[in-house]
Amino acid sequence: MYYLEEENVAVRREAAVAVSQLLVRICVNPTRSTSPALLAEVLERLLILGTSDPDPQIRRTVLENLDPRLDNYLADAENLQ
Repeated sequence: MYYLEEENVAVRREAAVAVSQLLVRICVNPTRSTSPALLAEVLERLLILGTSDPDPQIRRTVLENLDPRLDNYLADAENLQ
């Protein structure tokens, strides 16, 4: 997730897409070792990036890549604080 904070806009944008795609894969096919706390942390970082990044294209990219399969996680009030 280091790349979500990269100064280079293109790197942040690609990191946001990659993290979003990985998050969906993990949420759709969780394993015993899948940590709900880690999923919540990753989702929180994406939401922060998607709402507060200074570049509007990054914000748009994050929000466009929030897959509907993440709705259960997004509906959790703790993730929206």
